[in-house]
Amino acid sequence: MNSFFEDMKLSALKSELPLRSKLHAISIESDINSALEYLDSEKLILAPVLDHSGKYSYIIGVHDLVYYCISDIESIDEIKLISDKESLPKLNHKIHQMIEMKPKEYFMLEHVDSNDSVKKALELLSKGNHKVFVNDQDKNSWLLSQHDMIIYLNNHPEIVSESVKKLTMKSLGFSEREITSQDSNASAFSVLKSLVSFELTAMPLLDGESGRIVGNFSTSDLIGMDAVMIQELALTARQFLDEKDARGAGHPVTVEESATVAEVLVLLAYSGAHRVWIADSNKMPMGVVAMTDLLTTILSEVS
Repeated sequence: MNSFFEDMKLSALKSELPLRSKLHAISIESDINSALEYLDSEKLILAPVLDHSGKYSYIIGVHDLVYYCISDIESIDEIKLISDKESLPKLNHKIHQMIEMKPKEYFMLEHVDSNDSVKKALELLSKGNHKVFVNDQDKNSWLLSQHDMIIYLNNHPEIVSESVKKLTMKSLGFSEREITSQDSNASAFSVLKSLVSFELTAMPLLDGESGRIVGNFSTSDLIGMDAVMIQELALTARQFLDEKDARGAGHPVTVEESATVAEVLVLLAYSGAHRVWIADSNKMPMGVVAMTDLLTTILSEVS
C-alpha cells in the first residue's frame, strides 16, 4: 500500500470520487447572517472563505458562526430574548471580524496541488483537517474531505492490509479514552459552548440517571440556524434535537471495543457520522474513534 498512496495523484483520485458539484465558498466580506443562510441553502457544515486577494485561505463552520454570534451571552434568559437580527448585532458583523478574533491558524485551510500524491493529502487529513483545498489549474479546484478518503478506502478494501483491518478499537487504545459528554437535559446552549471550548465537532449526550449514551450533538445539528432559531438553544439538548424542524436526528452511532477497523470504516462511510462512540453492551461510554483516528492508523502503515 505504501507505493499506492505515493504513486497515485490527487487528480486520479478525484475521478474515483462522487461527482463534484461547484466549489461553494463564502466571501470574507459577507456578513454572518448571509453566511448562515448560504450554508443552510447548500446544506453545508463547512465552507472555504475567499479572501481579499482572491485566494481560499480559510475554512469556517456553522458552529463557528453561531457561537461567534452568542459568545457574549452568558445566560439562558438572554438567549430567550433573541427574536430577530436586531437583537443579535453580531449577525451583521463581517466574516473577517470573526476570523480576526482567533489565532490565524485556527481557520487556516491547507492547500495541495492536483499533481501531489494522495499520501500528502492523507497526511494533512490525518492531522485533524476535515478538508483540504486541491488546486487544479487546468480544471476546477475542489475540496477533499476526510469523508471522501473514508469512502474511497471502504470501496477499495484491498488497499488496506488485512492486519490493519483486523485491529480492534481496544487494541488501538480508542476504548480507553476520556471523552467529553453532556447530560441530555443540559441546554443546547451549554453543549455548544462545550463543543467550542474543547474544539470538538460532536459529543455524546448521556441519560442523567443511568449515564448511558442516548444521543449525539454535533455541528451538523446547527445547520439552518438564524436569529429566531438561535432562541431554541435555550431548550435542552434532547428537546433541541427533537424539535419538528431540528437540524439533525441526534442518533448516536456506537460500537463495542471489539469492533475492527474494517467494521468502523463501513459505519463511517455510510452513516454520515464523523465519529463513532465506543460503548459497552449497556451503552455506557468508553471512548471514541473519529475519522482522523482511522486515517492516522492507516497512514502509519504507509509511513
